[in-house]
Amino acid sequence: RVGQGVELFGMHINSILREQRPWSEFFERFLWPEHPRERLLTNLVYYRGNYLVLVFAIILIAVLLLPKLFFTAALMCMTFTCAILLGDTPIPHVGPLELQQRLAVACIP
Repeated sequence: RVGQGVELFGMHINSILREQRPWSEFFERFLWPEHPRERLLTNLVYYRGNYLVLVFAIILIAVLLLPKLFFTAALMCMTFTCAILLGDTPIPHVGPLELQQRLAVACIP
């Protein structure tokens, strides 16, 4: 169940990265658009592979500069994963919890 989710996530990331546009095109020119919202949405879709690489680079730099950030993020991910996976496990005198309740128990708002 978890393995399939991880595999699907990896396949989705790979498909986005395959659509990455050339960096020269990405940084070619910056013009103020007439319709900022439409331009933003169009650019996010068209250059999503480039934006994904930039986000991963920023995260990597942040983790290298602040190692505690990595451990905090890992702890949060483990807590979230446990809340999702153990959600079907009934709690004595309470019963199974809904997703929102599981996240609240895991201290994730």
